[in-house]
Amino acid sequence: MLTPLPPPPVPEAKTLEEARLQARVWGRARSLPDEGYSATFLTEDVLEISGPNGGPYRIDTMARTCDCPFFAEHGFCKHWWGWPHLW
Repeated sequence: MLTPLPPPPVPEAKTLEEARLQARVWGRARSLPDEGYSATFLTEDVLEISGPNGGPYRIDTMARTCDCPFFAEHGFCKHWWGWPHLW
């Protein structure tokens, strides 16, 4: 397995509300294991994140993307930040 790239940089928060959103997402990302999420590699660089209430969503570690709606809107998500915590 290849070593994945680090997560994409967090967009610089332009407002206090954006900074709070990023902090909430980071907190959720770190708690994925406790919330019942799991990860399975489908290929060398693509994994699937499954959770108790949604998904599955695919993470592409080389393209540095997640196919969840939140990532599409914000450029980061709990799945992308949290998948390393699932090992």
